[in-house]
Parts: sequence; C-alpha cells; structure tokens
Amino acid sequence: MKKILFLILLPLIWSFSYAKNDSLENVIEIQVQKFKNILEVVSANYYKEIIDISKISENAFNSLLQSLDKFSTYFNASQYEKIKDAFKGSGEGIGVQFFRRGDSLMVFNVLKGSPADSVGLTVGDRIIYINHEYFVGKDAQSAYRKISESQNKKCILTIKRGGFLKEVEVPIAETQIPSVVVSVEFKGTSVGLLKLTRFSLSTFSEFSRAFDSLVKIGCKRFIIDLRGNQGGYLDETVKLVELFLKKGDTIVVVSGREVHRKVYICEKDGKYKRYPLIVLVDKNSASASEIFASAMQDNDRGIVVGERTFGKGLVQRTWEFKDGSAFRLTTGEYVSPLGRNIQKPEVENVDLGAFADLTLGKEQKEMIEELIKKTGGATNLPIYYTKKGRALFGGGAVVPDYFFQYDTLPPYLNKLKNNGLLNDFVLRYFFDNQQNYLEISKLNFQNFLFKFEVSDRVMFSFKQYLMQTNSYLEKYFDEEYYKIKSEIKATLGYILFGDSGYFSTLLLQDTIIGKVQNLFGEAEKLVQQ
Repeated sequence: MKKILFLILLPLIWSFSYAKNDSLENVIEIQVQKFKNILEVVSANYYKEIIDISKISENAFNSLLQSLDKFSTYFNASQYEKIKDAFKGSGEGIGVQFFRRGDSLMVFNVLKGSPADSVGLTVGDRIIYINHEYFVGKDAQSAYRKISESQNKKCILTIKRGGFLKEVEVPIAETQIPSVVVSVEFKGTSVGLLKLTRFSLSTFSEFSRAFDSLVKIGCKRFIIDLRGNQGGYLDETVKLVELFLKKGDTIVVVSGREVHRKVYICEKDGKYKRYPLIVLVDKNSASASEIFASAMQDNDRGIVVGERTFGKGLVQRTWEFKDGSAFRLTTGEYVSPLGRNIQKPEVENVDLGAFADLTLGKEQKEMIEELIKKTGGATNLPIYYTKKGRALFGGGAVVPDYFFQYDTLPPYLNKLKNNGLLNDFVLRYFFDNQQNYLEISKLNFQNFLFKFEVSDRVMFSFKQYLMQTNSYLEKYFDEEYYKIKSEIKATLGYILFGDSGYFSTLLLQDTIIGKVQNLFGEAEKLVQQ
C-alpha cells in the first residue's frame, strides 16, 4: 500500500521570548506584535484571496473578551450605535413599525410626534418603494436598514393607500423611545402603577413626570413593574433609587479593583420616601432592576413580589474607539446594601450521578438539573437581616419577599402571535373595514383602556379567519378564549397608542395585580416605622 505524505511547510517567521520578570507592558507588546504578524501572514498567504481583515479581527477581539466572561464583549460600529440608541432614550429614524402581510410591508404603528406622524403616514399604509427601490417581498429589517442608509436625513417612501400610490418625503430625526411604558391609576383604589422596560438616559425624567402626574390625580400607593426589565445605566438607576430612600441609606456597593470600587449613598431624603411601594420582578429582571429591587428590600423601603430575578450582578464599563466601535469589560460586581451578591453563581454542567440515572426518568432528571442551575447549585441560601428585622435570602439574584408565579402566554396564542395571524386579523378587522375604523379612531387613551371591549362578535370573526387560514383548533381556542380576547385588545392598543397601549391593557387585566394589592398593608408599615 502506498503511503501518501502531506508536507506542511513550517517556515521560521518570528521569534518571541520574554522572561518571567518582564513587565506587563512588554508582554502586551509581544502579543500585539504576534497578532499583527498573524494578520499579515493571513492576508498574504491564505488560499482564498478575498479576506475581510476587519471582520476576522473583530471575531478575534470578541473571542478574547468572551474568554473572560460572557458579558465582556466587542461591538462593531453599527452594533454599538444600536445599543446606544436602545439605552439613551431616543433613536434616529422615522418613527414607524412595519408588519409583513402577505408579500407586502404594512405600517403597523406610528409613533406620536414622530417624523412619520408629521407627514401623515397611517396604520395600514402599504410600502411599495423605499428610496426608489422596489420593496414588495422584502422583510421589515431590510426596510429599517434601507431607511437608515438614506441620504441627507430624508427618506422617500412610495405607499399605497386606498388603491392609489403616493410618494412622501419623511425626515429622519431623533425620536423618543419611552422607557416608562405604563403610567396608570387603578380606579377607586388610590393605587398607581408604573412599568419600566429599561433604565435609559431619559428614565429618571420620564419616571419623575409620570409619578408626579399620578400623585396629582390622587394616587397614594404605588406598584413599580420591573418584570422583563434587563437593566441599563447605573447612574440613572441610582438617581431613581434615591427618590425613595432616606439620607444616609446605602443604594448599592460596587466591588472590584480599587480604581472601580465605590459605595453609593443617598445624599438627601428622597422626594417619594413616604409612599408605600410594591416592586414586581420576574426571572428576566436583571442588573439595574436588581439594584433597584435589592435597595428597596435592604433598606426596608418596599415589598418585592414575583420570581427570583436573573442574577446579573457584574459591572460592565465601555471603552470606545474612534471608528465608532467599542468593547465592554467586566470591572466589578454589584453588592446590595446588606452585602448580598446580586451575581448568581453559574452551574453549566450538573451530574446527578449513577443512582439518578437508574432511578429517575429523563424528564425528572432534566427538571432537577434545571432547578440546580437556576439556584446556582446552592443547597441552602444565606440569610441577611434588615434593620427592622426582616429576613432576606442571599446566594445571588434577588429573592422576592413573596413568590408569585406569573402567567405565561399559552401555546396556541403564542403560535398565533409568532406566525403573524393575530396581527393580520387586527389590521383586517379594525383598519380594512371603514366602519370599524371610524369607531375605534374616536377613542382616546382612557376610553380605550376602561370602556372599549373586544366583543364576542369580534371573536367570532377571528374564529372564521382562523378557519379560512387552516389555523383553527377548537379545543385550544376555547381554552384560551379570554387570553386571546385580551391579546387582541392589547395589540389594537399598541397600534393606536404604542407600548403604553399594549402594556396598560394587559396590566389592567393581570390577575397578579389584584393579588399584590393585598400586600399594601405591609408596605405601609415599612414607611410608617
């Protein structure tokens, strides 16, 4: 048998060496030179001639940072711009959301006061051209990207409305992205509810205005909903926490190297320190949300209700490059005022042993393994005591004072939302039908929330629509009837009034809200003592 030898040429390229006592600066310089040489060799010798040096370099940067921890990461210029937009409270655009309906993009929501609103774009407008490029058959992300590439801060849209084509010039400008998406009073209860989706650069001013407005109409007790809020800027969070604490109270401790270590203390009595407070959290409440919730708990300021939070207590600082790219590096950990670590220990691999393999079924094993991962592998959690003697659990994340299991979207409804059928029906029923459109167009926000109801006639029409699209499943439709009804109203609320319409509708029908109001007696005792 012939042996075929593959010869790999190993040319001597460069020689690097450094002694153990070399300075860190010298070690870094050698590694930089290695990276430079690798790029040069790749560029000159890789078998494919077209190589994106920037892209492979960015991949290397990200791999370097991700090897430290999963939260340290590199962003190219476009990625970083989107992240900044998400958390600065505004973004550059025209202020619309598109929905793919058949082969066309339709205007699904127009932000009030946005450029799109100023030129008269309305829900149901069909997009034919964007900047003279035919856009039938393309998706929403492509449309947003095309709009962002517009020249001279102007976008040319050709729309179809009522069978006629119309060309409109839409200016591209900074549009507000609200972080306080719900500010509502529960009638006859003196309870106000505010929902925050993020802690952006505008959150403090948004929240203060909303809170003051609720106080003016008679609200004396408050629910702050942080469910699903994955965090944001530390400084905005600290300012928000200060509104509820007394002078001298600790807000949060940042641990780490001495240069990054800091204790945040409330410098004056908070404007809202006397209002009873309940904070809602869930498994997706993270980072800044956990700072807020733990500060309320540790300082005996409010009752935290819901699920154990995400447990993201690592501090990231961002360094920017001149080309618009940036990287985020973990520089410390958040610790609650009582010393509870917010970062939850991670358990990647769980080995229950041979006995479990023999005695447990696959589903039981998976359930136990998931529970162990969620608790960070802790068999018992440390207990901390507040000044007023309340016992709080440590061990990572924020463990609520009272546990409530929140409702998840049922499977059939979830499918109807994900495949666009529910959105499509709402557009067809309420916007394609002129009579129905005239009826809902007269509604203001308050009337929509408290007086408008999705009728059984609407539900019957939805049932017929699902039959026509071969999506009707009688058993699940009947079981999830009221959930579907609620989601139809919330979706209509979003089209008419944006995020506030959507979340306000769902929160007013949230059974958890009624249950947590029974805890205000305890919340009132905390502010009275």
